[in-house]
Amino acid sequence: MEQDLKGFPLVTLHLAEGADVYLDVEGMFRKANDRVFCMAVDVTKYDLNVIGILAQQYCNIGFDLNAMKVSFQRIECELLED
Repeated sequence: MEQDLKGFPLVTLHLAEGADVYLDVEGMFRKANDRVFCMAVDVTKYDLNVIGILAQQYCNIGFDLNAMKVSFQRIECELLED
């Protein structure tokens, strides 16, 4: 997939209070078939947004329950395989 979408820019979701989530090609698209890619982003009719598992696949997500904050850290999953 990376070869087919080579050059597609990194997408940054700017969330409240300075939190950013970075999405690369693998976090933004799924391959439907050899000729079609689907962007894995959708809108809802509700005042609510959900960040799906595809976008979260390379993220370490932290929850500070006392401060009521969420943090996102990009990780390289290959480093976890050792």
